[in-house]
Amino acid sequence: PQQDTSNDKTPDEKPSLSLEQYTGKYINPVLGNAEVKLQNDELVILFEAHPTAYLQHKHLNTFSYKFNDNIPWMLKREFNVFSMTVNFIIDTNAEVVKMNVARFGDFVRENED
Repeated sequence: PQQDTSNDKTPDEKPSLSLEQYTGKYINPVLGNAEVKLQNDELVILFEAHPTAYLQHKHLNTFSYKFNDNIPWMLKREFNVFSMTVNFIIDTNAEVVKMNVARFGDFVRENED
């Protein structure tokens, strides 16, 4: 059987950026909007058409995620897999430009003009 490595990380390793720098609104042309927020000092993704995802830091700009317990029972098996990750893509100015969400694809960060 496969081993769940979703909680494996280097001890004392911190994200590349402060958690606040990952927050903001993101857009996927097919799946709609998502907003990354800080709740109780942890990142969450509020999807427009999906349950809230709770993130846990894994390595640099990569976080694992899981949905809350309100996900419909028929989707629990589909979404409770080993490698549910969010990779935040950072530009040369140390700004988050998009996030790649496993099983959902890329969400481009909305400009804060």
